[in-house]
Amino acid sequence: MLKRLFGIILISAVFFAAEGEENIRIRLTDGKILTVKKIRVEKNGEISFLHPRIHRFMRIPAHLLDKIEYPKTKELQKADLLFREKKYLQSAILFGDCAKNLKGITPWETYSSFYAAKAYFLAGKEEESIRILEQLPGKDSSLNDSNPPELYEGIFLLAELYCRKKEFEKASPLLDKLINSPRKDFLKKALLKKGEILLTEKKWQESYNIFSLYTILFPASPEIKQAEEGRKKAQKELEKAR
Repeated sequence: MLKRLFGIILISAVFFAAEGEENIRIRLTDGKILTVKKIRVEKNGEISFLHPRIHRFMRIPAHLLDKIEYPKTKELQKADLLFREKKYLQSAILFGDCAKNLKGITPWETYSSFYAAKAYFLAGKEEESIRILEQLPGKDSSLNDSNPPELYEGIFLLAELYCRKKEFEKASPLLDKLINSPRKDFLKKALLKKGEILLTEKKWQESYNIFSLYTILFPASPEIKQAEEGRKKAQKELEKAR
C-alpha cells in the first residue's frame, strides 16, 4: 500500500535532493501542492520535507500524501540531449545508468528505461531494446490514466519488436492490454497492429472484426485506408470459405 502511494521503494531515511533550481512537488490528497528542495522518506512510510524558512524537516502523514513529482536529474537531462542529437548508443548507455540510479522513483525510472530501449532500437540493437522493455516498470500491471506515457510507448514498441521477429504470440497480449487501456491514441495504434497480426495468422473473422471496429472508431484517421484494405482482404477470404 505504501509503495503504491509513494511510487518509491521505502527504506529507512531515504533522501532525495533537487539539483540546482529544480524543485520536488508534493501533491496532497486535498489538492494542495508543496514545492520543496529536499525530502526524506521515513521507515514508517511518512514523508518529511525540509521547510525552506525554518530549515527543519516537517512530517506529512501517509494518508495525506497523493504523489511526489521529482525533477529530472542532470544525468537524465544530458541523456535527453544526446538522444536529440541522435547519439543513440551514448544516450542508451546513459539512460540505462539513470534507470538504475532512479529505481523506484516514478515516473523517471520508466522514462529512463523506455528511452534506453528506444535509443538501442534506433542504434540497431533490437535484442538489447527487447531485453530492457521486457523489464519495463509497470509493464505487467493494469494500465490507467496515472501511468506515464512512456509505459504505453514501451509496451507498443515491445509489441512491434516481437512482430518483427514473428513472435506474434508474445505481441498479441501486449496489444490487447493497450486496446483495453484508457488511452485512445494507443487504442488506435494497437487495433491496427492487432488486425495485421490476425491477417498474417489467417484468422479472417477476427481480423475482419478488428478492422471494422477501427473504421467505426477512427473514420478520419490517416491510416483508415490501411484498415479498410485489411477488412476487405479478410472479407474476401471469408467469402472464399463459404
